[in-house]
Amino acid sequence: MKLPAAALAMLALASGALAQLPTVLPAGNDLTFAGNNGTGVGYAANKGISQNLYIAPFAPLFISAVGFRRTATTTDFAAQSIDFEITLSSTTADLTTLSATFANNLGADQAVTFPRTLVSIPAAPANLSPNDFVVMPGQAPWLFGIAGPNLLVQCKSYGPGTNVNAWRMDRCFERTTAGEAISWGRSCSTATINSSSTAPSYLPGSTLTFSLAAAAPNQLAFAAFGFDQTNAGGLPLPADLGPFGMTGCTLLVSLDAMFQTMTDAAGAASIQLPIPSSSGLSGLGFGMQWIHGDPNAGNPLGLVSTAGRLFHVGPLICANRYVYNLSNEASATGTLQAGGPVVKVY
Repeated sequence: MKLPAAALAMLALASGALAQLPTVLPAGNDLTFAGNNGTGVGYAANKGISQNLYIAPFAPLFISAVGFRRTATTTDFAAQSIDFEITLSSTTADLTTLSATFANNLGADQAVTFPRTLVSIPAAPANLSPNDFVVMPGQAPWLFGIAGPNLLVQCKSYGPGTNVNAWRMDRCFERTTAGEAISWGRSCSTATINSSSTAPSYLPGSTLTFSLAAAAPNQLAFAAFGFDQTNAGGLPLPADLGPFGMTGCTLLVSLDAMFQTMTDAAGAASIQLPIPSSSGLSGLGFGMQWIHGDPNAGNPLGLVSTAGRLFHVGPLICANRYVYNLSNEASATGTLQAGGPVVKVY
């Protein structure tokens, strides 16, 4: 039985207590960045079009805005302007039937909710939180769920105003044979961080090594571990460590565990972390960061912090898909890709 739009609107109002907005899509990306260093091409920085599919995210309800998250990176984001438009649609397309023809994916309830506008994207530091989204408000609330159970967010970019590569969106990028590790945030230390994994790379059953180099020699070093990049025991992340005696330093991860070691005579240290052999860990995200002694720290504690290292245990299976054209926003067809950007709907 097909419900009329008015009935769906009543259902949307009645289901408000069940569907909690705002919410991050795909689900499971609210506490950590999705990783992969993101992309801006096709739907943020260059001329192009993308359709981003999210599977049955919630019951029928009204959506008033869509937000996009900057990717995890070690480089600050410069301000930029983009000529941007958003169309929302319910759709019956799913992970296997999303079409390379854009028109085939749009439902009867499609609406340009964010008309073409030159948007000023503010500058932002690399020390970002996964809670930080660039929000595009709609002209009016749009009712999701009339034309299908899945949400389609169509983005058109008519070209950048400035700084073509300054805004890169965080996204899930599917990897079927490995996990991933990337660095993000800024350091108040001169040391560098890295990681490696035994085969299979960052998969259950492997052992990852988190390493520190070029730090002060023969100093205490703590590897902070956390599943949350938004909050550490009630302290919003990223957190300024100046009030705690570490002037100019930032905490990037929740302190769910701390591993203590020492730097050697060359200022190097490392810890090894076995990943249990459980397929249930697939997609698990967590972050690590070094906090280590430095006689030249110039702060009361004599400690400094590094950038963070973001890990995702593979295989990474994304609960979203997208189709894109990188050069022509009026193109009728595009390229299909597993994964897609992380969004927040309001």
